[in-house]
Amino acid sequence: MSKEKANRYHAVVGAAKCRNQKICSIIYRVFGDLPVEAGQRELMESAILSIDLAPLSDDLSACAILLHAGSMQAAALRSSSGTQHLSDQAVMIAGMLRKRSRDGRKLTDDERQFLVSLFQIAINLSWSHADGAERASEFAQLFGRIADAFPKAAGLSRHLLNRVAGSAGNTE
Repeated sequence: MSKEKANRYHAVVGAAKCRNQKICSIIYRVFGDLPVEAGQRELMESAILSIDLAPLSDDLSACAILLHAGSMQAAALRSSSGTQHLSDQAVMIAGMLRKRSRDGRKLTDDERQFLVSLFQIAINLSWSHADGAERASEFAQLFGRIADAFPKAAGLSRHLLNRVAGSAGNTE
């Protein structure tokens, strides 16, 4: 394992506060670009459902890593319970940021970047549906929940939303 991958693995393991080394290694598979092996689906879903970002709310990098890794695996597994749990975690952190930043009036650069990253997390989570219309609906519902929890998040992602809207209108 390269030094960089080892460092990322240890960051994820520490961030997840894993009590079970096997669960930590299963989450790490995202960073090694490895699919979940046969017979490990339940273990991966359990790892995703055990993610609790509240204790990590001061470490937005750890939150982003766990949300990204979990969302990619939840989508690959087509796990509705994993998708729902991670959606709830993303909305919870957005709400915590709203309170901490006084409705967005005192956002740090890291907080802004994290809020923008929630756009990609919402996209990842929407891929848990096979049908394109269901994906679009899931994305709209999740991003709407994030925007309800912290309206400034939608404003920070305006340029991305405009690109999506522009792409949807261009069917050539």
